[in-house]
Amino acid sequence: FETNSRSVAWSGVQVTPIRAVGGYSGGQLSLKSVTFGVAGGTVEAHGTIVLDDGRGTSRVEARWAEVDAAQIAGAASLAVTIAKSGTAVVEWRADGTSPSPRFDVTATTGLVASGKTTPIRVHGSGQNDRWHVQASPHDTSLLNLTAAADIGLDPRRWQASTVAGRVVMRTTEFRTVLRHAQDFGVAASIEPSTATGTIDVEAKLGGTLGAVRSSGRIIGRALTLAGAPPLDVDASFGVDVDGKNSTGTFRVRAPGLESAVFLAQNDLTLGGSLIAAGTWSGPLSDPIVDAS
Repeated sequence: FETNSRSVAWSGVQVTPIRAVGGYSGGQLSLKSVTFGVAGGTVEAHGTIVLDDGRGTSRVEARWAEVDAAQIAGAASLAVTIAKSGTAVVEWRADGTSPSPRFDVTATTGLVASGKTTPIRVHGSGQNDRWHVQASPHDTSLLNLTAAADIGLDPRRWQASTVAGRVVMRTTEFRTVLRHAQDFGVAASIEPSTATGTIDVEAKLGGTLGAVRSSGRIIGRALTLAGAPPLDVDASFGVDVDGKNSTGTFRVRAPGLESAVFLAQNDLTLGGSLIAAGTWSGPLSDPIVDAS
């Protein structure tokens, strides 16, 4: 068979035009090629769909390019964050205990910040309106980051879907964390190449897909920046992800001020130790800090 469609609209998304080429035999629909346009980009797919009594696993592989989230209702806030291209594999089959099939999705795409794209892998599995999703960067040699969430899908408005999850990050390369943080508008005035130390982050995710909130803890050990003495940091935070605002408390300890070198050019030295505590609030790129 070969079929063409001018336009299909679903949940505020316009898809046009659609062209499919394939065949049917033995209860299986073979899709040799499916192409369509969406949000200024194109999607190409192929695969096999099992139609008779759910025997066997259906599988579709897809690739998309130049898909602009800004043209999708409710997804405009993701336009500058999610890469416009990617790939995905979708598999589903009936499990015998529910009239709805169980889906497994594996996708590769990227997070974009300051013109740079960080490749990520996403895996999701679900049935009916209950889904579990995990995401992590392709390269975990310097930044071991895993995000996992359970999603209660709202079929009428995906932005209202509830989220409950957890993010864990472990790294021995503070400069890598700082560089990624700068890409997302945090601590823009610090030079990452001068940073050393280890940092761990644990955070909980909550809210909805349209308004994600996060709270958690940051622990840093022997952190150095621009010739400052090594610092131990313990902080708790809350973040409005969509609004890019945060609040938090912190405690910083510098046990050996004599190791500071940033004052050496003026023949000044420091000695002793320092403990500071305080709070911050406001935009991630320019928070208000109160410390003593």
